[in-house]
Amino acid sequence: MTDSPSPHTSDVTAQLIASFNDAPVYVAEGFPTEVESGTAGLSKELKEIVEAATKGESASKIGNLKIGYINNDGPMHNSLRDIAQKILDQTNADTVILKSPNQATAVSENLPRFAIESNAKILYGANSNPGATQEFLQQATSYEAPTGLANIGVLLALLVAALITSLFNLRNKRA
Repeated sequence: MTDSPSPHTSDVTAQLIASFNDAPVYVAEGFPTEVESGTAGLSKELKEIVEAATKGESASKIGNLKIGYINNDGPMHNSLRDIAQKILDQTNADTVILKSPNQATAVSENLPRFAIESNAKILYGANSNPGATQEFLQQATSYEAPTGLANIGVLLALLVAALITSLFNLRNKRA
């Protein structure tokens, strides 16, 4: 079974791309939110998050940020990710966060996919809460892949290789 985009998905994608050419934030009218002033308040808070992301140390990691909240859930999480990827490809965005009432995804040219996927649960946690989006950005930009065990593994492999080489050299000298 293929996950082919429906015509409605193409319309949503085209609408998002057009709106992101004008503004960094898109909130669909009637998006279910806990923000007191509704979608207007949600949009305002998200714009503040985008503005804050352009400052400080994390600005170079996030780059040009676009955040979209859409009303429709796709048939699969991948369809939402596909929409986010098209937005990333067709706008000046470096990082795109896209949320629907029951799904969330992020794609980025600058953030490692490992950092995005390791912190994705933060995005899923509270789709209508802009604080979750901000927390995701903070965690994803400060996330470091756990390389300690990999370094230990490489060191052990080198030690084993050196030991084997030494044993073969001793054996060859005796022969």
